[in-house]
Amino acid sequence: MQIKEKGKSGAVVFRYKDENNYYYYQLTAGDNLFEVGKVADGEKTVLAEGTAVVDTGKWYNLRVQADGGHIVCKISEHPFYIDTDGAYPGTVLAEITDQSFESGNCGYMISTARRCILFCSQQYGPGPDDRK
Repeated sequence: MQIKEKGKSGAVVFRYKDENNYYYYQLTAGDNLFEVGKVADGEKTVLAEGTAVVDTGKWYNLRVQADGGHIVCKISEHPFYIDTDGAYPGTVLAEITDQSFESGNCGYMISTARRCILFCSQQYGPGPDDRK
């Protein structure tokens, strides 16, 4: 992800059901902020927030690892790098537990549009045989 203007933000959206139900992991350039939250039934809840160096015009790789209700959000300055052992380099910015959404689509959101734009139609989460 690259954010070109100070004060603008971009976010990875995951476990997206519809515009009123999803998680997000957001960076704000220049202000050096990150936020992880959810929108459930149209209501926004911040689950984690803090500071991270986010320079305008610089590429960052954001990674979300979600296993059940355990969610880990990482950031790396190496946009396309994975170690030979398959590990993802980067700094953990947030590690949370939330059970609101167990599956859904992934996508991205930009601050100027205030609308979720999906970049991937693949659904992630437990398969039909794993659901209880």
